Amino acid sequence: MTAHHRLTVAQYEAARRAATRPSRALEPLPSNIKGAAKQSVLAALVARGYAVKCYLPGHVEYVLTDAGLALFLSTGVAEGPPTAGVQPLIIAPNSADLPVARR
Repeated sequence: MTAHHRLTVAQYEAARRAATRPSRALEPLPSNIKGAAKQSVLAALVARGYAVKCYLPGHVEYVLTDAGLALFLSTGVAEGPPTAGVQPLIIAPNSADLPVARR
């Protein structure tokens, strides 16, 4: 089965930053992502399985999943061995120009 997922520039940047953190926490997001855009980015990453919403006492935290981290393993952003069959995600200025990721 092949799944096609395209990430926007904001979704890519949020996931890329989370991949570099030991906790894999998506927040804080880049400063240009605020308000409704913030919720949209987080919801899209959760819907695609690249992040998970964790309910902790007193707050909610969004954390990158193994699938989300695997997007960056072969590009050198996060440490660890590349996962077999995982293609790196490539960012393009126009979201219509993004290649289709296959799983």
